Amino acid sequence: GENPLEFLREQPQFQNMRQVIQQNPALLPALLQQLGQENPQLLQQISQHQEQFIQMLNEPLGELGDLEGEMGAIGDESPQMNYIQVTPQEKEAIERLKALGFPESLVIQAYFACEKNENLAANFLLSQNFDDD
Repeated sequence: GENPLEFLREQPQFQNMRQVIQQNPALLPALLQQLGQENPQLLQQISQHQEQFIQMLNEPLGELGDLEGEMGAIGDESPQMNYIQVTPQEKEAIERLKALGFPESLVIQAYFACEKNENLAANFLLSQNFDDD
């Protein structure tokens, strides 16, 4: 049958979310919780079609063909070096989040997963029970 969540593939937010979840699956519950606050209808659709949603999240990132280029910031050419362009304001926000005591990679993932909303990212990071030393 037709996948009712197919439209998500064209959403940059979903592509970002998928990338973040593939790098750190533990972030999924918090991202879904945030999604539920921003878009309850979408969260309901996802929960009605969890299997398709999980399948889509687990697809290799390269499978999107042309959409891959639209993500812009992250290229597949050199996997060991993923550069993300940030504005001076975004860099300041990331630095403030790092000052809360979280590792840079986690801060950056949270910041972009929360669509560059510093407060959401801070709440998200603080709500996680990370057992990192």
